[in-house]
Amino acid sequence: MTEPTTAAPLRVPELGPYLGRIVAAGGRPGRIPLDAIRLRLATRVMECAGEARRLAGEDEREATIHMIGPERWEGAWREAADAVGALVLDAIESRLGREAEAVRMPRRRLARYVPSESDKTALRSRLLLAGLDLTGALEALRSQGEALAATSRSTDELVERWQRTITLTARKLESAWIELERRAEEQLDRWEPIMDDVAAWRRPLWPVATVAAFGIALATWFGLVFGGYVDAPPWLVDAWGGIFGR
Repeated sequence: MTEPTTAAPLRVPELGPYLGRIVAAGGRPGRIPLDAIRLRLATRVMECAGEARRLAGEDEREATIHMIGPERWEGAWREAADAVGALVLDAIESRLGREAEAVRMPRRRLARYVPSESDKTALRSRLLLAGLDLTGALEALRSQGEALAATSRSTDELVERWQRTITLTARKLESAWIELERRAEEQLDRWEPIMDDVAAWRRPLWPVATVAAFGIALATWFGLVFGGYVDAPPWLVDAWGGIFGR
């Protein structure tokens, strides 16, 4: 077969239909508002695609491939996952704070319940892993992009494979987002028993009971002493004499 003398033009596909839930809200609303993050993710991806389309029109091949390359997708995904993680942690800490305030839990005791740095790192990692299936699509996109950039005489078939990989990546990003939503709710569920523990906390009564019992015992003893039923100890006699005279 005769090799082409010129490279087939790059055509960046419209991504809206492949991003699905990311561009169109759907499903059961969660306990935390994620729409702003979802729309930011959609905007970042669509902006990259739009800029890549412009560069392709100017025959800027390498710039086009880079603009819609895996680094852009991964950056957008990590930003979204980190933002969701921050929102989940804020929801957990706010709820713990409200429950603690309602039962007047001391701050030092509340510190035992709030997420530690290791808890926060683990939570963010679990959310980020929602995009595990996206990784394979990004590697395929990297491979296809490198193949296109390596030749100045790419065929229509090579371009079409690159396009299919882009749309596949968009579908995988939608799946990752749906899984991210699910995991965000799951993390809230994991902390629900801890929140319930804080809500059920009551200030211990034993210090009050101890002081009260001691006070009653002391008052009873003084009554017996001043009633003449019990001999007063020397120190009490001396103290009484020092105050009121003998």
